[in-house]
Amino acid sequence: YTSDNYGITWTARDSYRNWTRISLSSTGQYQTATQYGGKIFTSNNYGVTWNSTNTSINANWVGVSISSTGQYQTAVPQSSGHIYTSNNYGLSWTARELSRDWRAISISSTGQYQTAVLNNSRFAYISSDYGNTWKTSSLPQSAQWRGVAMSSSGQFQTVSGGSGIGISNNYGTTWTSVAIPCLGVSVSSSGQYQSIYGYLFQFGNGL
Repeated sequence: YTSDNYGITWTARDSYRNWTRISLSSTGQYQTATQYGGKIFTSNNYGVTWNSTNTSINANWVGVSISSTGQYQTAVPQSSGHIYTSNNYGLSWTARELSRDWRAISISSTGQYQTAVLNNSRFAYISSDYGNTWKTSSLPQSAQWRGVAMSSSGQFQTVSGGSGIGISNNYGTTWTSVAIPCLGVSVSSSGQYQSIYGYLFQFGNGL
């Protein structure tokens, strides 16, 4: 479903599928949606029409994030699969890193900084070269990580999971623990304002 009037009305698009995540460019022109047990679908006309451009890739997709322009995009699958990146608006995709139990992905406004989290892991995986190469970053504890979000610059990042929150102010290089278990997280452009959700409570305004 898409809306072009600030969410007042909605229009059904494409077909009935087992959708999992969606991400939009800053203007909304480029949109990418993932399917559980299927493919990645992209739109270059504000979500009016959709196409699957990665016909050889079928996975349990659980996360997708795209840059402000829509040029850089990254998607992650659950259980068993590589990180997949695109540098041409989702037209083609390249497998990165090893096959792991990925759960969430977030990228900066330019697409340069990217962070992915795993299920039951002590590490986040971070990239500073548009997702081409990845390295591990030690999180405060091993947890069932479920969410990750970052400021537009990528400097401020937050990961969320069943054991608490991890926050970083240096592009995901090091992390500080906050003992509030949650499911998902969203971060403002500057990184100053943050909200998390899950486990029968709400929490806002960063720390």
